[in-house]
Amino acid sequence: MADGKRWWKMHTSLLTDDKILSLSPADRWAWVALAAHTREHGETGRMTVDPRNPFLALIFGCSQDEVLPTIQRLPNVLIEESENCNTKITLHFKNWRKYAEDNSLERVRKHRSLQKRNATEERRREEKRGDKKRGEENIPPTPLKRGEGNDVWPSPKLLIELYNKEAADELPAVERLTPARAKRAKEYLGIFPGENFWLEVFQETKKSSFLRGLRPTTGHESFRASLDWLLTKGKDGIENAVKVFEGRYRDA
Repeated sequence: MADGKRWWKMHTSLLTDDKILSLSPADRWAWVALAAHTREHGETGRMTVDPRNPFLALIFGCSQDEVLPTIQRLPNVLIEESENCNTKITLHFKNWRKYAEDNSLERVRKHRSLQKRNATEERRREEKRGDKKRGEENIPPTPLKRGEGNDVWPSPKLLIELYNKEAADELPAVERLTPARAKRAKEYLGIFPGENFWLEVFQETKKSSFLRGLRPTTGHESFRASLDWLLTKGKDGIENAVKVFEGRYRDA
């Protein structure tokens, strides 16, 4: 499961799909094999290949001359027009998410929702007990009303609330304001005090599959951006928040 590119889930709805069931056994296997190959070498159901690809011929169990005709017989596989289809073709699967995408995103959202609900309940219990924690402070998952307590922008607490509210759902929620995290947040707020700057940074994470952990790359197979990552510099010495603000990680 660590390598999301290599892990592929074929939904059981395939077993009741009339278009798939109407195929010959050989073409059913070709459809499944092509989908798996697209998951490995393509992007979101789209792949460019040689129409005489010897590997596809091998997994289809046909000659290289039969690769393209086999693909053309498969349902929900569209081949884009090309000036010379003997060189390269680009194909893509219709309804790719229905057949081939896993539901890990939905699990992440449910997990985050549960985390936020538990944090809210804990905050209410602490307010009733009058229990004031020392050393670190629980951060509620929903924004406090401006002017409540002594928190005014810019403050680490309000920065975390803005992050939890505006950042992409796939990014891990921040639940605690530790002294080290507060120190780092104050440092960055001193450099970039504008609330609109941080709002733009957090909303920009929604436009990047890489930052959301949906497009792993070599050496970053399990990477997901976080508030702590945004409050650090990259190897190039530039603040990660600035690079996100400038759209450097945005999907093409």
